[in-house]
Amino acid sequence: MPRDDLSDMDVGEVTPEQFAELVAVAEDEQIAETFDQLGARRVLDRVFEGMQQRFRPDRAEGLEADIQWIIVHQGDEHPYLVSIRDGTCAIGRDRGTTRASH
Repeated sequence: MPRDDLSDMDVGEVTPEQFAELVAVAEDEQIAETFDQLGARRVLDRVFEGMQQRFRPDRAEGLEADIQWIIVHQGDEHPYLVSIRDGTCAIGRDRGTTRASH
């Protein structure tokens, strides 16, 4: 699927690898425009679904972690919480209960 036009993309049909290829060659303005056209939540949901699909339990043995992502687009916050426990990866549109120090 080599193309550099994000505007007519069906985000549900694009694989994470194809999406990564498109984003790698796109200008920031094109990415922002695509977020606006397709909806930030829809695009981000697909990104995080791809992360969950590619989770490798064999590499997370014994790991328990909550990873907080907060993506800001046009002043709107889109929180996602990735929880890794017992060899599983769960993703939700949530905020964690604790803040990590930097």
